[in-house]
Amino acid sequence: MRGEYTGSFWHMKAWQAGKVPFPVLIHGAMDYIPSQIAGAVYGSSRIIGGTRIVNTLIVCATWVLFLELLYLMFPDSMPVARRIAWCLVLFALLAPPFLSMPVQVTESFFGIRDAFLAVLLLGYYHYWNGSIRWKSGLWLALSALLLLPSVFWSYDRGLIAIGFSGLMMLGMAFHKRWTDLAVSAGACLASGILLHQLRWFGPFQGNFSNIFYWIRESKNVWGLPFDFSQVGSQLGLLLILLTCSSGWLLWLFRKANPRGIWFLGGLLLIQILLAKTSLNRPVNTRVLMALYPSVFLLAAIGGRLKYPRREVMPAPSALDQEGPLPDSTAGYPIRSATLAFAGVFGLMALTIGLIQISDSPIVGAYQTFLQTALKPKSDARMVPAELNDVSSALKNSPGTSLFGWCNEGILQLLARRTWATRFPYAVYAGSDQDSLLLTELQQADPAVIVSHPDQWSLNIDGRPMASRLPLTSRYIAEHYPESTRIGSYTLHQKASAPTSPAVSPP
Repeated sequence: MRGEYTGSFWHMKAWQAGKVPFPVLIHGAMDYIPSQIAGAVYGSSRIIGGTRIVNTLIVCATWVLFLELLYLMFPDSMPVARRIAWCLVLFALLAPPFLSMPVQVTESFFGIRDAFLAVLLLGYYHYWNGSIRWKSGLWLALSALLLLPSVFWSYDRGLIAIGFSGLMMLGMAFHKRWTDLAVSAGACLASGILLHQLRWFGPFQGNFSNIFYWIRESKNVWGLPFDFSQVGSQLGLLLILLTCSSGWLLWLFRKANPRGIWFLGGLLLIQILLAKTSLNRPVNTRVLMALYPSVFLLAAIGGRLKYPRREVMPAPSALDQEGPLPDSTAGYPIRSATLAFAGVFGLMALTIGLIQISDSPIVGAYQTFLQTALKPKSDARMVPAELNDVSSALKNSPGTSLFGWCNEGILQLLARRTWATRFPYAVYAGSDQDSLLLTELQQADPAVIVSHPDQWSLNIDGRPMASRLPLTSRYIAEHYPESTRIGSYTLHQKASAPTSPAVSPP
């Protein structure tokens, strides 16, 4: 997993120099921008630790936005101290355990994928609920400006941002806010021009090509059948029930705030899309990452929802009086019950989450954060000795690229190699991409191919790589017969060219 955030460092530097094509990234710009920031700050020999620091800072900023949004969701009538307490309690229940591994922090319930989407959500909340028109317009412009960066930063969250923003624009049209629609369109256009000139988030064509690729191939490459016997699928069932409950509450609340209901409806749309994404592979923490929209909805709707009392017909004398009729639908708030349910649900999520990751090693990432933030360890000290040995062997081999037959991008970083094909890892290629992968491998013609026989990527979901990509697998076996074992890694070299016997002149 750490290789996905650092393995493209040298390839993207070569792409920016116009030397290599844009690769098929699994996430988006989050796979290379943090590492490039780390390289600019700490130097090219401290990318691993530097990227962890950058990612952690981004996640911490995202968590602050989560707390801000959650605080705004609760009713204004609730005492400030109680609102803050509930925000902290819910955050503590959903956040990863203290001293978690860096990747668990990065891929947390509201993590690095959601960085741009979080700002976009905050902007649209203030747009629909702001009382000062010009401030609402500024928030709207900010949200529209961040739409394209959100799409390119994380592809799955970007598609969700497109759906959410589309619903917000539908609401503007419904309320005849034509000026706001024009502002949104102008901000998106300005953002597109800026991104095209700066090239920070990659090319438009390359990013959209990646998005369409994963829409077509995601289920083929990563999809798992929904199995209720698995713990991950039990989490998936919990997510389905939560999504349905949130939709039911929103239906009850639909007439309470005609303008604000658009934002809440957008949260429900995000919840449905996140549920769909998570249930494609309902394992581990992927389901826990899809819970936050319903947490927002429960806080927003549950704190304001009222049970209607039984309708009482007014007395005849009241009908003869002038003025409004008595309110027969006034009810009583159920805020405490709903928030109690939210607390119980958060406790369930924490318990299941701890069960899911209980077998993971715990490291003191936070204890040394300030120390490493000033000067991270060198990359050579951050990896096992065998990886340094493999990277040294790769540096001594000819060529500048490395084929990703092994799902370990750290090798590309340590050996300072680019990707040999458009697929950083062979596991990104669907079975119908086998011939294309083979063609690009033949064109790159790397001198060495690294495999990791014990790694899960060679037998992903019980499908051996040889059966998923038979043409490429057969080509490697035939043309790279010589092998050298370094620890748990195997280096496959091309067959040595036969030496022609000396022929005596006649």
